[in-house]
Amino acid sequence: MVDLLTEFTALASCKFITQEKDKYIGKDAHLPNSYLVGYFLAKVWERNFKSEASVLTESILNEKMGLASVLGLKVEALQEQLNALEAYGIIEQRRAVLPFQVIPRWDEPLALLEKAYDR
Repeated sequence: MVDLLTEFTALASCKFITQEKDKYIGKDAHLPNSYLVGYFLAKVWERNFKSEASVLTESILNEKMGLASVLGLKVEALQEQLNALEAYGIIEQRRAVLPFQVIPRWDEPLALLEKAYDR
């Protein structure tokens, strides 16, 4: 049986959880690409924000069981990921005046997942 925590092709490949001696250690994840992060954001968006056209950036960064928790990232690292998603056109960030907002630019989450593995 494949050990999903330590098999290199599973969670271990993003360093979300590593094994050191006889214990597991959680660390900041090394995420493979922005399309995969975009897919996770899209799925969290579906679950938590449903039909919202935009969401406060603060809500995404600090939401309990939100994207930071799913990815195992601190808020600062998550903001860097949001910046990368914007560079790929997956989201738009409105940061000219407070409150800052995130606007989704994907059509279907599955399309982001497909792009993640086409690379």
